[in-house]
Amino acid sequence: MPIGPHGRNSGSVPLAEAEKSAAPSGPALDAKGAGGIAEQHEFDLGFTDRRGRLWHGKFKCHALTIRDHASIGIIQSRLANGVSVDVLDSFTRQLLLMMATLSVAVDEAPDWAKDIEKIHDVDVLNAIYEEVVAHEVRFHGADVKNSDERDSGDRSEE
Repeated sequence: MPIGPHGRNSGSVPLAEAEKSAAPSGPALDAKGAGGIAEQHEFDLGFTDRRGRLWHGKFKCHALTIRDHASIGIIQSRLANGVSVDVLDSFTRQLLLMMATLSVAVDEAPDWAKDIEKIHDVDVLNAIYEEVVAHEVRFHGADVKNSDERDSGDRSEE
């Protein structure tokens, strides 16, 4: 799909200037994150909820593509039963964002996490979401500790 008036991204660095750059071409390295962070990420969750129950398991996720970001928005809308996400309260918007993001970004999960809508403790959902988002932030080169503003979960301003 062409971008911009002549098939180029009109808001990017001029082609001549970009060609002078010593860095390799973007498309060849797009699947590698900042500092060589892999697109795929595996983590072990060990989370104890407020009831003292341990939620443990191995997860695999991936850095989101542009298509994935669009899918998250569509899934949020479906989860909201067609109600505009913008009119929902912030807690509900965040829940929908977490559920949609995990449904797209998580490639493998333990059996108990296969149907996250049935989990009762929001903190469990949040623990998984935070790990997935932390990988996304690292992949793009941001400092995870200073990314709270970016990861507020409110996509309505994007």
